Amino acid sequence: VEPRNARLWQLMGGWRGQTQGPAAAIEPLTRAVELHPEEGPPRGTLARVLEMTGSLDEAERHFRTLLEVEPANPVVYCWLAQFLDKHRPEASQEAMKLTERALELPAHPSLPREKIEQLIATIRGQVGASPQN
Repeated sequence: VEPRNARLWQLMGGWRGQTQGPAAAIEPLTRAVELHPEEGPPRGTLARVLEMTGSLDEAERHFRTLLEVEPANPVVYCWLAQFLDKHRPEASQEAMKLTERALELPAHPSLPREKIEQLIATIRGQVGASPQN
């Protein structure tokens, strides 16, 4: 009835993800992002689902695009930093810069400053443990 309603596609993705698993959420979430590429929440959800299903290159692309869509959201910086820390150890310096940038931004209700500082400590521990340093 409403094939161009991005919010309904996003809800469909959530429902499919809950009932059929993360891979089933990809198609409807992709459609939501295609309909409204300037909206952050569907793209963030898609990036996280892609990460869960092992589509790491595509997930990273969406996380990076999300930074362009929501450049003032510290949550987005932390999501990309966590992704890089977990899946791209060679990018640990970039992950550190992203978390430091998150600290400079206005606080977000779902992300207390302490959590960002914990992420920095985690990444700093990884950087210190890497053989490159």
